[in-house]
Amino acid sequence: MIDGEALDAEVPDLKIGRSAVALFQEDIERFRTMMKDIGSQQASDVGVEDALHLGELEQLDDVQWERVVKEFFRR
Repeated sequence: MIDGEALDAEVPDLKIGRSAVALFQEDIERFRTMMKDIGSQQASDVGVEDALHLGELEQLDDVQWERVVKEFFRR
C-alpha cells in the first residue's frame, strides 16, 4: 500500500522490473517448499516434481491455512 502523501519516501522501496520478478520467483519457491513441508502437494500423482496444483490451498486445514496466510499475506 502506498500513502499518496508520502510518495517521495515510499516509491524508492517499490519492487519493479527485475527486482519484482525476483521477488515473485522467491515467493513461488518458498510457497512450493512450504506446501511440500505441509504434505499437501500431489506432484507424485501427476508425475511433476514440485509443481503447483489448482485447488491445493483448499485442502489445507485451519492451522495449515493460517501458516500460509501468515507467511505470504501478512507482511
